Parts: sequence; structure tokens; C-alpha cells
Amino acid sequence: MKKICLLVLLTVSALTICAQKKFVLTSPDGVLKAYISIGKEITYSVTHGTDTVLFQSAIAMQLDKGRTFGIASRLSGHNEKAVRQYLKSPFYKKKEIEDHYNLIHLKFKNGFNLEFRAYNEGIAYRFISTLGEAFTVENEIATWVKTERHLFLMFARMLKRLKNSSIILSKMCIPIRLLVNGSMGNYR
Repeated sequence: MKKICLLVLLTVSALTICAQKKFVLTSPDGVLKAYISIGKEITYSVTHGTDTVLFQSAIAMQLDKGRTFGIASRLSGHNEKAVRQYLKSPFYKKKEIEDHYNLIHLKFKNGFNLEFRAYNEGIAYRFISTLGEAFTVENEIATWVKTERHLFLMFARMLKRLKNSSIILSKMCIPIRLLVNGSMGNYR
């Protein structure tokens, strides 16, 4: 009986591991890497060289009518490509802006696609609906699990900026606005 239970447990564990898909997306200069994992939820982490700046962090969207993008999603395919183009910028100091990134486009059977882009300056993602109908986004799940070292550096930079201004720190509570390789978030 113990052997049967052990065999069932090992089989379930193996299926769970096999069901999880993993992708690595690298910036054009090779310094930034996004590690994308698709299982029960979609998570990603980011490294800059040998430093992890963002640990496995979940992303999803909750829609009306009980629908979700990113929770228990089934991957149906993916493609990757490198993009290098120049965009005209009539109102900027330069006539053209270079748009250079690598991308991975993930296709899901659940009515959406997910696109990750790796620029030399940061990582970005976006959900793309393939539902073909209007919907309401009720909630976006975007957790950011940062390293302690990274939070300390961000806090030190913020204090340095505030020290040079006329703001009195003891009289106010300041939410810290974090920029992690292109992703913004609040940290209180």
C-alpha cells in the first residue's frame, strides 16, 4: 500500500512539473533577463547581470463574469522575435527614437495573449484580449517581490533626493514609488 501511495505521489509531482512551462527572455545587450513561468499562475522574475532584482512575481487580470487572464491558463503556443525600428518623434528633441527590444508572445486558450518585451533599460509585459467582446477589468494582480538590497538602494536614493529639497520628513508619511527596470509600483 505504501508503494502505491508513493507511486501516485511521484506521478502527480511529475505531472505538475511537466505542466509548468518556462521561458527566458533576454534584453538586446544580454544584461537583463526575464524568467517567465506558466503553471497554475503566471510568474516572472528579473535579473540584471548576476543580481536578481525581482523574485518570482505573479501577474493576472480578473475580469467581469468571473473570467480571468493568468490564472489556470492553458498555453497554446508562443513565438519570439527581435525588433529594431526607429519611430518618428515630431515633438521631441530628436527626430527619431530607437525602439530596440526582444519579445516573446505567449498565446493562451483562455481568450488572451501575453507579451513580454526586454529592452536594455527594462522589462515590460501586457495582456492582449482575444475575447472579441467588451469586458471590464475588475482587478489586476501584479505582485513585485523585490530583494532587500534593491529596496534599500531605492529608499536611499529617495532620501537623498528629499534631503536636497525643503520637505520636512518627520511631518509626513511618504509612499515610495519604485521603478524596477521599467515597472512602477507603490511600496508603503
